[in-house]
Amino acid sequence: MNIQKYFDPKRRFIGNYSLNDLRHIDYITINDDIPDQDIANIEHLKSGISISIKANYITQEEENKYYRNVKKILTKMLKYHKKYNLSIDVNNRELFRKSGILSIIPKNVEINIRNNEYIYTISDYLMEEEKLEKLIAPIREANLSPLEKYLAIYDIVKSFKPYKENNTDKRQSRDLRYILKDDNEYIVCVGFARLLLELLTRAGIPCKYIHVDVDSSREVDQTINHAGHARNLVKIDDDKYGVHGIYLSDSTFDSGVSQNTYIHSLLTFDRLKEAKKLEKLNDLDLLLDFHNLNEFEKKITYYLKKEDNELKGNVNSDLDLTKRIYKSLYLKIMEILLCINEPLFIKLYNEYNNDLYNNINDIDIKLLNEIISRFTTEYYRYIITVINKPIEMNTILTAATAAKKEISKIENEEFVTWLRKLIDDNLVAQKTMFPYVYNPNNDTEAYLEERKAKK
Repeated sequence: MNIQKYFDPKRRFIGNYSLNDLRHIDYITINDDIPDQDIANIEHLKSGISISIKANYITQEEENKYYRNVKKILTKMLKYHKKYNLSIDVNNRELFRKSGILSIIPKNVEINIRNNEYIYTISDYLMEEEKLEKLIAPIREANLSPLEKYLAIYDIVKSFKPYKENNTDKRQSRDLRYILKDDNEYIVCVGFARLLLELLTRAGIPCKYIHVDVDSSREVDQTINHAGHARNLVKIDDDKYGVHGIYLSDSTFDSGVSQNTYIHSLLTFDRLKEAKKLEKLNDLDLLLDFHNLNEFEKKITYYLKKEDNELKGNVNSDLDLTKRIYKSLYLKIMEILLCINEPLFIKLYNEYNNDLYNNINDIDIKLLNEIISRFTTEYYRYIITVINKPIEMNTILTAATAAKKEISKIENEEFVTWLRKLIDDNLVAQKTMFPYVYNPNNDTEAYLEERKAKK
């Protein structure tokens, strides 16, 4: 072995960093796929150096691999009497919890955690984790079916605290790090949706945070005003109740300490379009709301036309425009699948990502048309089986009751009182919240025209 060559100060030891770099610089960034040999070279880092492990993961398996490498790095650092400052990226906090990293951090390593645009010290992160785990622990310990588990979490979120905005600092009512604090009284739709996402993720229920524009006008207004609103998309698979589908979940609309409703817990798009608060057409309507192949083709056509209008003027040719539109459609569908069906996401990613993303500019338009047709057909064959599958309110209330009985362990008399109020609240809400009739013949579901016709 050539000892002199091995210790050549210009040779790369960790990523693109040479031995000379490692001995003098105070900060380095390394990729999440750092090889074992580079990890072994951590011994050459100087004491006190700051290291950022850059995350490039998309799927949960890739994120788990990232955490496995972090554990290897921490194990290596434990061997040396040096101080290290390590920054890591955490997307799925439940995966991070299960990784075991929090229990093996050496005393000579100071860790900062980047999550949701915030940087946590380990002490702050652990305090937040304690509060989240306290909320989810009773559900983990109970013998609940997936639907019961979902409704138990939904109940926690909608009852978490009364809706209240902080106009001075809107983060106080939106971000987990604030709404979880005992001395913070603020929460709005974004906060409800983020808390629901976090707790459902911990329970293993697929969920996505989404943004919509809802009608914020009053009945006396002659015009319709829209305001931004947050809710969730959830995937429920429950053999006990025969529920297998994707639903819209709006814990904000069911929130309140004086009522106990689940009206907006599991909405289909059909049901939503009948609701009192009408919305602007959005991409989820186009890509998740149809009942047969004919409707799907109309929705896709409308999506492509919409993208054509939005992207026109930003490209050099019609061919470039078409390719950008196809890429947009591909990415939007994959964004949905990543959250609700990761195995299908991985399958379609492996089959289509090179053609519809990486190499799309090099592909002949005739062949590209065939590829996008195959891709959307595969998507349709799956998604038609899980959308607009209505759940009877009686099923929802039965599952919510079973969850309540299993978790709360309340006395019979108190339980009967609760159950009676549950039924009454939901019956009243059903009668007042759904006065509209869905018109399936309107290709784009122009809600505003439907609202004006009622005036």
